[in-house]
Amino acid sequence: PLGPRGPHGAARRTHAAPLAPLPSDLGPLDCELELWTVDPLEGVPVQLLNIEAYQPVTTPDEGQALLERWSAISGYVETHMVNLEAGLAAGLVAVRDPVERVIAELDDLADRPDQDWAFMHPLAAVRSSWPGAEAARFEDALREVVAGVIRPAFERYGRFLREVVLPRARPSEQPGLMHLPGGVEAYRRLVRVHTSLD
Repeated sequence: PLGPRGPHGAARRTHAAPLAPLPSDLGPLDCELELWTVDPLEGVPVQLLNIEAYQPVTTPDEGQALLERWSAISGYVETHMVNLEAGLAAGLVAVRDPVERVIAELDDLADRPDQDWAFMHPLAAVRSSWPGAEAARFEDALREVVAGVIRPAFERYGRFLREVVLPRARPSEQPGLMHLPGGVEAYRRLVRVHTSLD
């Protein structure tokens, strides 16, 4: 029951339960990690290349959903670059080593033909389970998206990292958040998020 000071007893606990995770969920957003993070393990392009592992294509409807998701990758990459530019304007930038590693990943992708990219892997399942005409249409659309949308987006991102971010990246001797504006407070927030300690 609700009283003048809020819920009582079990109702208070029930009311508080969904609110408890909020500090942990919102803490990283408060730290604005998206404005400077360049991650060779869980960022662009690796996180995007991993999507095909959990995107089903057992039906044409699922195939269409995949094409729409693949088509949205360019916008995702562009947003990432806009965030990094905003971070640079605020004095926030990644360390040189991870930036160089992501550039190397992108260079490696650029040297490979489209058919070797993970985005093309769903074709094997489609060819083995879909009717021939539908499989052929899907293959044409998929090749068009990878060649005309994703590859150019990755190329733009690689140039952006090489020409804009890398020259201003922090040296390897300054890897910690303490070397960024607001870094000490960001450490405190992340400690709270990951340990619940102040």
